[in-house]
Amino acid sequence: MEEIIEQYKAAKKWRREMFIAMIIMLALMVVMIVVGFVIKALLPLFIVFGIIVGALGVTVNVIAANTFKKAHKLVKDYLTSRGKTEAEINSILGGTAK
Repeated sequence: MEEIIEQYKAAKKWRREMFIAMIIMLALMVVMIVVGFVIKALLPLFIVFGIIVGALGVTVNVIAANTFKKAHKLVKDYLTSRGKTEAEINSILGGTAK
């Protein structure tokens, strides 16, 4: 059971890291579009690649959030089947996670 809890906490950290990665990729998208307006000849290229980078960032975050949500449900169901109460589960998992 301890290994499952450690893996859950690692997944929680991974989800936070993917959220930060999405923010960085969205910032990179904005920078690419601004550079495109500065270099008028390459504007379409920078806009297209900027949008691709931004969409990739959002996609990665959505996948990470859905994966973590499923992992949370699995771990919570496992702990419930072991006879843990809701309060015990919340204390083990570090509060409520959505």
